[in-house]
Parts: sequence; structure tokens; C-alpha cells
Amino acid sequence: MGYILRLTDGTFVIVDGGYSDPVDSANIYSILTQNNVLAGKPVIRAWFLTHAHPDHYGALFKFAQQHSADVTVKGFYYNLPGNDILVGTDKSYESIGYKITEAMMQFHGAQLYGKMHTGMTVGFAGATATVLYTHEEGTMSYYNSRFSWAG
Repeated sequence: MGYILRLTDGTFVIVDGGYSDPVDSANIYSILTQNNVLAGKPVIRAWFLTHAHPDHYGALFKFAQQHSADVTVKGFYYNLPGNDILVGTDKSYESIGYKITEAMMQFHGAQLYGKMHTGMTVGFAGATATVLYTHEEGTMSYYNSRFSWAG
């Protein structure tokens, strides 16, 4: 799952991105370059990670490996639960927060806005994103029904 929006100033917003595979990463880069109206590298104004499922954050890993020098990322917006919530009985999530942060840090100069909370609003170039719900609002039995972004 992923969305790419081009803002009125020519910069982009990415929501999630897809799986950690070369196809999703290549698709993101292709869309950015084909729709870039600015001189130089595509500029990602905001990259939102809605929740900690691999089909939402995974593309960030591969994209960081392949294209961190090819784009400018201004900021990452997210609120990931701690390992006590993420791991549960699934040990594959044990270090995911660290891995996501490590991938984001490959984009030099990008700001990490890691504690987005319900009701927070951010705006840029005529667009507004409002956090409708985070894991902090209650128990999370299923991530996909708990995270939403509007703008």
C-alpha cells in the first residue's frame, strides 16, 4: 500500500510505500522522476508511515538503500508503538522500530517527526494532513483499522 501526491509547489508527499522489494522501490522512484517539475532531484516534503506492517513501511528500506542520494526528503512523520506492543508473540517485529529509524536516517537532513498524536495537523504547500487515530488511543488488535490520515 502506498500513495504519492504531488503538491502545488512541485514537492511530493508519500504515504507508506509498499513492500521491501526492488519493484516497489523502483516504482516509487519512477513516479517521482516522471512527475518531478522542479529542477534537480525530486523533493519529498513528507513521508508518512501509518503503521508497522511490512506492506506499509517495507518500501522505505529498499528505497533508502537504492535512492537515498537521488532524492531529498524533508521529513518523516510517524508514531510507532514500542516493542511491548509490536512484538507480542511475533518476534519478527522485535527490532522494527530501530530498523525503520535507521532507514530514515539514510536521507541526510531529513527531520524525524516520530511522535505524531491524534488531532495533530501538519500543512505544506496547500495540503493538510490530520492524524485521526494512533495506537495511543487504545488497544491495537489490528493495525490496519486503527491508523488513518486525511488531507
